[in-house]
Amino acid sequence: MPETSRETSARIKAVLFDADGVLQGARPGWKERLTGLVPPERGAEFLDEVFAAELPPLRGEGSFPDELAKVLTRWNLTVDVHDVLTVWNDIEVYDDALDVVREVRATGTTVCLATNQQAYRALYMRANLGYDTLFDAEFYSCDLRLAKPDPAYFQAPSRPPRRLVRHHTPPHPPHHRRRPPPLTSRSSGPCDSACRTSSGPRDQGAV
Repeated sequence: MPETSRETSARIKAVLFDADGVLQGARPGWKERLTGLVPPERGAEFLDEVFAAELPPLRGEGSFPDELAKVLTRWNLTVDVHDVLTVWNDIEVYDDALDVVREVRATGTTVCLATNQQAYRALYMRANLGYDTLFDAEFYSCDLRLAKPDPAYFQAPSRPPRRLVRHHTPPHPPHHRRRPPPLTSRSSGPCDSACRTSSGPRDQGAV
């Protein structure tokens, strides 16, 4: 390791990695799967309403499946809500990004997942993506009841709620890594376009 990297590692005690747009993304075609439920000229309007319904659950306020079901009802759609929810769980993991996490952790630096997620998607990520073993701690907005970019989000690890997945507490203020090189041009899905505090398909790369 170059000397400058050694010096930097000595100063940085913890690194927070975002999920969507950094470590993972929605598979291509997510937008078409959602907008295909409504007339083409109303697709953007439908997406805006769906992702607006996701915002409170990102802060642990209510259930996203319940809120999504209300949106489908308002649009007179008979599709099963669980069929629509599969869009949020159709996640592509970026193996090269996970290698960066492993490399940082191998230096002795505490690595943490810090991500805006509603509980439905967070549960899927915990159960299926292996983040429990990859990270020293996982900070999901729905558990903290705070969502980025609220500055209070970054103070929350000092007073974690009961449901917080916490393997090891960073002993010093962490460094937040949004896009570890060379992952600067990912396009990762539903949440990248408009909803900068959302998760799931649209929040690809937002912090």
